[in-house]
Amino acid sequence: DRVDRSVGLLPEQAAFSANRAAVALESGDFAAAQAGASRALRLHPDLTGAQLTLGWALIRSNEHEAAALAFSRSLIANPADLPSWMGLFRTRAASGAQSAALPVLRHLCRIDPHHEEALFEYGSWSHNIGERVFAIECFLRLLALQPAHREGLFRVGASWRMARGLEQALFWLR
Repeated sequence: DRVDRSVGLLPEQAAFSANRAAVALESGDFAAAQAGASRALRLHPDLTGAQLTLGWALIRSNEHEAAALAFSRSLIANPADLPSWMGLFRTRAASGAQSAALPVLRHLCRIDPHHEEALFEYGSWSHNIGERVFAIECFLRLLALQPAHREGLFRVGASWRMARGLEQALFWLR
């Protein structure tokens, strides 16, 4: 009887551990976040929020391969989870795998064409690989959503300048 009651508490214990892990992540205690999220997942393996917390804690601990695995597991349970897609992009970008990171970013922009962070990253990557016109398009879409995005304003100006549109660049850099 006692075992039956404790098994019934597992989802609540898992949620409690996941919440504590999220708080630890927010406060910068990445080891505690990893431990709490791992405990939550042992109690309730399908808890996608715990997978997400674990992934971000692992990124911040520079454990990118393990983080990519956590984000991938989260995406198996919830394929449209934008933070998991962004986390997967971050892990691939941090590992220097541009050919693996860019398709993830493209997919994220297809899922949510108004995702400001994804538009900024996509524009930045496009600028860095020489696709200035597409970079400008991404930055303009970002600025339509958030007109005061300082870095977006600077980057669209820089992209215009690199694309030899000096008049346009001066407009955006002012």
